[in-house]
Amino acid sequence: MKIFENFKHFITQIKTLAQLTQKLQTQQKNLSTQLSDAQKIADDIQVDIDNMNLKNKPHLENIEVTKQHLLTELSKFKA
Repeated sequence: MKIFENFKHFITQIKTLAQLTQKLQTQQKNLSTQLSDAQKIADDIQVDIDNMNLKNKPHLENIEVTKQHLLTELSKFKA
């Protein structure tokens, strides 16, 4: 009878393993979906950053020109 009990236990373990494998596959599918959604959000954020940088570029260039002009003028007083 010990062999029969061991066999029943073995079958139970195989069923449990099959259930856990199914759960793992489901969780992997969910994770893949969430990762895809997160990538879409990251791409949207990058587009927004690129657009903001494009809009800010002329202003930053003007700031740099003004800064250089001010530094040039200040250097005249230091000398």
